[in-house]
Amino acid sequence: MRMLWTTHRWLFAVLVVLLPATPVFALEPPSGQVFPSQTHLAVFNISNSYRAIEPWTGDFMRFEVSANPPIPNQPVELCGKAGSTAQCSFVGAYTNSQGKWSIIQQIPASAPLGATTIWARVGGIESDPYYYTHKARPDDPAIGASCYLVLSRPHADIWIGERALWTILSRPYGYKGYWYGTHNGAPDASGDPTKHSSNSEWYSDAYADGSQGTYTRWVQFRDKADRFVCNTNPITFSVVNPPVAVHSGGNHSILRLLANFWRLFF
Repeated sequence: MRMLWTTHRWLFAVLVVLLPATPVFALEPPSGQVFPSQTHLAVFNISNSYRAIEPWTGDFMRFEVSANPPIPNQPVELCGKAGSTAQCSFVGAYTNSQGKWSIIQQIPASAPLGATTIWARVGGIESDPYYYTHKARPDDPAIGASCYLVLSRPHADIWIGERALWTILSRPYGYKGYWYGTHNGAPDASGDPTKHSSNSEWYSDAYADGSQGTYTRWVQFRDKADRFVCNTNPITFSVVNPPVAVHSGGNHSILRLLANFWRLFF
């Protein structure tokens, strides 16, 4: 009777593994099962966070592995299974004393579509699994895309002679950017290349005298086939003359100089 119950329990465990799983971020080990270390795998999709459960081909995903207690100086493998095919690949040595390891991985075009299971293996100890559904990327690059423009400057207005720090971001990244905007209400930029791809930052040239005024700028991203992807948020800013420095106490300095001169010669 005990042998029969043991067999039934084993079959039940196999059925549970084979049943379709709902997406989860962490699964605790069954009660009574002891691991030498509890290893977790949390998944963050840094390309499109809202597609973490159903990522597209080419999306970048960040896997954060944590172990408690830490497992230092052990090999870290990232394992995946789609259908009946499973494979693991070495990604580095687990050296973080805090017990965390971040892995960034792009879903390749060769990856099978459909239900996929991802887990990590650290020093032979496997993490909790993460389930997602790999979907084909739509042909239209504008679907699911988002982009942003950020301007950093030392003052509310940009002074003549100063430079500004521009940052352009897109999800997914890697698209070419083109400037659009106005100067004092009149269009002055219409598709000028930024010379930078998305997810990069750079300093502008110093604003020269004669460039004073109010500007509005935004960036349009396009793919390699020159197809529209998205427009960033517009940013309005002003370029002004720097404030005139007013030095107080100038007359006092002259009086002190005259007093010293008087003491030396009289």
